[in-house]
Amino acid sequence: MGLLFTAPWILGLLLFYAYPLLSSIYYSFTSYSVLNRGTFVGLANYKELVKDNLFWKSIWNTLYFTALSVPVNIILGIVIALLLNSRIRLIGLYRTVFFIPTLVPVVATATVWRWLLDSNYGIINSLLNKIGIASIPWLASETWSKQALVLIASWGIGRPLSLIWLAFRIYPLSITRRRRSMVRTCFSGFATSPCRC
Repeated sequence: MGLLFTAPWILGLLLFYAYPLLSSIYYSFTSYSVLNRGTFVGLANYKELVKDNLFWKSIWNTLYFTALSVPVNIILGIVIALLLNSRIRLIGLYRTVFFIPTLVPVVATATVWRWLLDSNYGIINSLLNKIGIASIPWLASETWSKQALVLIASWGIGRPLSLIWLAFRIYPLSITRRRRSMVRTCFSGFATSPCRC
């Protein structure tokens, strides 16, 4: 019965994730065109790829984005989760506000951010101009586009934020502090008495 309920998800996983992934790996070892069946060429495609400067630039951009985006999202997630874990009025509303961006479709998110970060008419540049800072070409500059993408990636922080917040709810900081003090006590008295932590 369980398989029956999970069958649509499993089917979607196989059709839209597993098959494209495996077929991409297969076709990467062939000389393939849409009209003709692919002929096996071994590692020739990969040898050609390594010689391409654009490939190395894309690798650098990916590493740069990951090195900036992951720590920013983790730190932001922990800080906001700690704030949302406090007992203040309308806390449910704040949690909802932080989670809603993850439900917005990618196309709508991209359109909104393109409008916000527009070099000439964007709201962010308008605010910067009001405080005396010149307009920044967020999406038109090699320097600023990476930072803009990190900012856009932080928009969807709701999913990791909800997991971190849930971890704080299940395993409160008070328990963590108590456990840490118990471990410290055990290690300080380890030489003289058996530890019962």
